[in-house]
Order: sequence, then C-alpha cells, then structure tokens
Amino acid sequence: MSTAGMRFISKALDVSDASAFKRCRLKPDHFGTRDEREIVQYIEEYSRRHAGACPTPEEVAAEFEAFEYYPEVPASFETMAREIKEDWAQRELVRFLRGKIDPQDPDETPADTTIKRLFEEKDGIELIKAARSVLEHIEQEADLNKRLGRTLRDMS
Repeated sequence: MSTAGMRFISKALDVSDASAFKRCRLKPDHFGTRDEREIVQYIEEYSRRHAGACPTPEEVAAEFEAFEYYPEVPASFETMAREIKEDWAQRELVRFLRGKIDPQDPDETPADTTIKRLFEEKDGIELIKAARSVLEHIEQEADLNKRLGRTLRDMS
C-alpha cells in the first residue's frame, strides 16, 4: 500500500500549508483509506474555521489515532499528488470493472454498462470494441472534467 497519502498530509502539516490540497487539486476521495480521507476533511475544515491556518501534526495525532506522521518529507507536493491520483485512478478502474458506479454506496447494484454485462452479451472482437467504447467514454468524461476545472480555476 502506498504511503503517499500520509506523506502528503505530513508535509502539508510540517510546512503549515493547508492550501496544498487545493493547489494540487486533491479531494478527500482521492486518498486511499478512510482514515486519510477523514484527516484531509479535518484539515480542510480546520483551515476554513481558522482563516486558512493549518493544524499541527500534534493536533492531528490527538484527533486521529491512525495518523502516521512522516517528518521532513523530501518529495514535492506535485510528485506525491501524482502518485495519489494514480492510485485513485487504479482503484476507480477496479471499482468500475466490478460494476460499481458510486464509490460512496457500498450496496449499489451493478450499473447497466459493466464489464460483466459486456462479457455476457458480447464475445470476441465485439467484446473488445464494446469495452473500448466504455473506456473511451470514461476518458472523454475525465478530459471534460479536467478542462472544466481549468476553466473554473482561471475564472477565480
């Protein structure tokens, strides 16, 4: 399991930079464990309540037993953010291949367009074309979200 999430959090706390999450476009959902997501939410809420200030590693450790502190992380925020997002993308692909759409809903029934359904309805080259079509659709949605995010960031 990657330690990039806790290392990113530790570095943000070390340099007292709560805005690192926003600057690197990281959301709590990007982080791999529930503990990391809760810590990120805590830091973001703390920053909102305290005019942009960041909690100390000691404050976070007092709130979260699962917090693993990594002092003086040498990696850049951008490098760790890229690793976190790559891990997130892999988890999302696996979740999709299992037929899940909403990561927040553990009881969700499989979606209409899943790999399982494609295997049941198609075979051979038709299966490959159908899977490719689904993946291209996901890529287009991600590209649109990326462009939209840039446009909104440019406006602010």
